[in-house]
Amino acid sequence: AKVVEAHRQWDPSRHSELKVILHGDVSAKPSAGDFAALAKPPGGGPVKALIGASQKPSTKDLQLSTAEAQSFAKGGGLTGWGPLLAQRAAGFSARGLAGLPPYEAGKEAIRPADEVTRLLKEQAKIRAQFRGLIDVTPLGAGAGSLPAQLYWELFDVDGLGAFSLGASYAKDGGESAQLLDLQYYASGGYYVYFSLYQMWQITLDGKPATLVWRGDSIASQSLAELKGVEKMGSGAAMMAEVKKAVTFFLKDTGK
Repeated sequence: AKVVEAHRQWDPSRHSELKVILHGDVSAKPSAGDFAALAKPPGGGPVKALIGASQKPSTKDLQLSTAEAQSFAKGGGLTGWGPLLAQRAAGFSARGLAGLPPYEAGKEAIRPADEVTRLLKEQAKIRAQFRGLIDVTPLGAGAGSLPAQLYWELFDVDGLGAFSLGASYAKDGGESAQLLDLQYYASGGYYVYFSLYQMWQITLDGKPATLVWRGDSIASQSLAELKGVEKMGSGAAMMAEVKKAVTFFLKDTGK
């Protein structure tokens, strides 16, 4: 239980190496006020680049629907993102992935629900192992019956700042527990990204400990275009980033 809670409370923005610039909570009833930190954003190249892109928001540069780009409050730095992110978070809270409007990526309309379905279809063993958790969260259908812990982040994607919206879900099974961390929207970098954790109580050197298995799945336009050695290389790079995050998590939790 302590390890599950530590994962859900962890703030990766403490470590610049992970390229998470801001991390904040989103309330159960999302509102623009949840993103008040954007009124005074930190400096740095990626943030400045995002502010520039937000002056004239385009579906070519940002993962927005045409309607969102047209209604975007221009000229206010990053504050125009507050209402947009709150609206997407509210839609997700009410209806799960089906509550998210699609956005354009080139000539293709991206629907997060479709991306999640595709990723789960490719991982039959993982889908079977976590069926109980999947069925009670938005990975299955609807908003899910498990309570969600909502959050948002501002991160660096190759020099351009991007926003993500996420939710975590935990399911206790007595001697083991399962955890889902689902990032269901990003303004750039990827479409959806989720991590599934299985945790077991064990004894290590005579002391209580937790054995953690983790599987990560990501949908991204750049990854879809890779083949052969390049695809293997991207997998290795992703593993390296996961290892880096785990290392800092263990450092922060003191164990």
